[in-house]
Amino acid sequence: MALLKDKEEFGFDAIRIPLYLLWDGKLSPELTAPFVSYWKAAREQNNPATVNLASGAASPFAMPPGMQAIVAAVESRARTPTTGTGASVPVLPQLEQDHDYYSAALGLLVRLALSETS
Repeated sequence: MALLKDKEEFGFDAIRIPLYLLWDGKLSPELTAPFVSYWKAAREQNNPATVNLASGAASPFAMPPGMQAIVAAVESRARTPTTGTGASVPVLPQLEQDHDYYSAALGLLVRLALSETS
């Protein structure tokens, strides 16, 4: 079995990590902070879908709606953690017919995760 090199890119693979942490109820302030910090900086670069973490080079295309839904959910949960009475549900990008499969699947996963953790 070949060993896989660690990726130096934050993008389509890594975006699922905070979603899974949220879904499993393990999204602590300590785990949330690096993601929220990264997304704040990414907004200054027009929210690129991928960023090379070593060089800082950003992709020329923006985060699709499914990735934006993860950002909205994680940032919302970071501001208002679940306290036993339920957490607020953020406004998420609408699922549209012209969205690609991957983006639509991420958007649906976010909605499912929020419905199970709110």
